[in-house]
Amino acid sequence: MTKILWVSRHPILRKAVRWLEERFGEIQIDQIPSFGPAEELIEKFKKGGYDEMLIIAPLTVIKIICEAGIHPLWIQTEEVATPNEADFTYRGKHYRFVEIRRIKGIRIEFEEV
Repeated sequence: MTKILWVSRHPILRKAVRWLEERFGEIQIDQIPSFGPAEELIEKFKKGGYDEMLIIAPLTVIKIICEAGIHPLWIQTEEVATPNEADFTYRGKHYRFVEIRRIKGIRIEFEEV
């Protein structure tokens, strides 16, 4: 069985669960609906014996997690025109599930303003 830590305040989409089951077989998903610093997530991931982390979080948090050697999964969605095409609606916009991808790293560049 593949243990997955779901880091998001949003419920996981049924289509995402099916996608994960197709790739990993039997899965167990545990959700952390709210979280603090990235270091806390890394600790929970390691102590919980998780195989995968699926995350929706700020890029700065994901960057720290990647630098710790954990390469989390990311749900890819796309905006659609109508609710009939959508898997969910957020802030008045409609989205559908596309796939799940692995984040290999985050590179943030800054410039003076």
